[in-house]
Amino acid sequence: MITDPDLLRFLTAGDDDWGDWRRDPNHPNDLAFENDRFSIICMEEKTSSGVFLQVVIYPKHIDLREGEPRWRDKQRIKNELFGEDTVAIEVMPRHSDVVAVGNAYHLWIVPPQFKLPCLVRGFAEAGGA
Repeated sequence: MITDPDLLRFLTAGDDDWGDWRRDPNHPNDLAFENDRFSIICMEEKTSSGVFLQVVIYPKHIDLREGEPRWRDKQRIKNELFGEDTVAIEVMPRHSDVVAVGNAYHLWIVPPQFKLPCLVRGFAEAGGA
């Protein structure tokens, strides 16, 4: 667990003014948001473990499209749109399951009752950070 307040502030701080989040008018029937830097489209996926929310992140500017959004940008999106106590995961699928149709990044918001089999906290508690 990160305990250094300066490091935690650095990792989670928004160092850019993204503008306010607003509903994306290009997707009136979806749960979709946008600000000055990203467009976000969300889709519910019902599973036997509960409802997961797939969050698709599309960078809006050329400089962002050339590289993946930073971890702290994805963390900020998760915090601002879904709450700081929400858990999200990012998956690296099997090669045969990869669907690459554009420069988009995916997070899955897990149901509150869903317990991950491992957490980053365990790494830090074991002396890894």
